Amino acid sequence: MDADLQHPPELIPELIRNSEGYDIVIASRYIKGGGIEGWSISRKLVSKSANLLARIMLPKVRGIRDLGSGFFLVKRSKILAISDKINPTGFKFLLEVLCVGNFKVLEIPYTFRPRRYGKSKFGLKEIINYIKLLWRLKFAR
Repeated sequence: MDADLQHPPELIPELIRNSEGYDIVIASRYIKGGGIEGWSISRKLVSKSANLLARIMLPKVRGIRDLGSGFFLVKRSKILAISDKINPTGFKFLLEVLCVGNFKVLEIPYTFRPRRYGKSKFGLKEIINYIKLLWRLKFAR
């Protein structure tokens, strides 16, 4: 969860309530009932394209709609079990975790709202880091 309040803290109890029987619960912008406020069409296009590219390149995550979500709950025991296999780079930790481990995943809808504090780190550098991450996850042995 980000500290800039784009992820609503009031959704945390719902993530916990829905965690029974799941290893990861993702607050998803891209399932029915979810959405994004305050983004330009081009920013939405970049985000949806990044999700599509990951699903094309990484068969393991094809059923997940919001691979770029930064708002998710994961069971501690499950993340500790793969901690020696992950090498997080950039802001797409969830994508790497999903590719490295074997998880039962649930997505619940939420609306991503404009940040209240701070500035976005999104830019060309993050796009390049994301492409490198996809490449590494695709061809990792």
